[in-house]
Amino acid sequence: MIPRDSKSRGAFSLLEVMIATAILAGSAMVLFSLIGLGTRYGNRSESRIAALVQAQSILDESIARISAGDTTAKYSGELIGPPPRSYQISIEPVPAEEDSKDWNDSEPPQLAEEATLSGPTPQKTTSLVRVTVKLFDGATINSAATTSSEPIISLTRWIRVQSPATNDPNGIVSPATAGSRGFP
Repeated sequence: MIPRDSKSRGAFSLLEVMIATAILAGSAMVLFSLIGLGTRYGNRSESRIAALVQAQSILDESIARISAGDTTAKYSGELIGPPPRSYQISIEPVPAEEDSKDWNDSEPPQLAEEATLSGPTPQKTTSLVRVTVKLFDGATINSAATTSSEPIISLTRWIRVQSPATNDPNGIVSPATAGSRGFP
């Protein structure tokens, strides 16, 4: 028989195996929680991107309605589908810095022949309008419910709205035509 030296070992002790198993189990738990967290944030971002696309579409439709002459200042509606959502749109004229300032102060250059051949041209005045779309989770159109909750997405765009043309060389719009678009 060969005597064994007490200092040389050929295997792991039970304590070392238990510590290694505990470290491995802890690492696996952290890894699985990170995977779950990543999945949750990924789903949330996909939902927000879908809401952003829907809000952009609603904003584009609202701007088309304004261009077509719609004068509705506020309206809301529902989007059908999973998940159901509701939206609110507000259209507000933005006051100018100075009431006397005209956005059409700079005239485009004209050719000499154009200036001599044509008479007074119709003037169009523009006003600045702010269009805001707010998209909410849930299918409630009730304004009290949507104003108390935080919107998922809120988009705002400023656009210029032209009032009807007049033949006044000073560019003054008559009161009858000024309100025909619903915006000053």
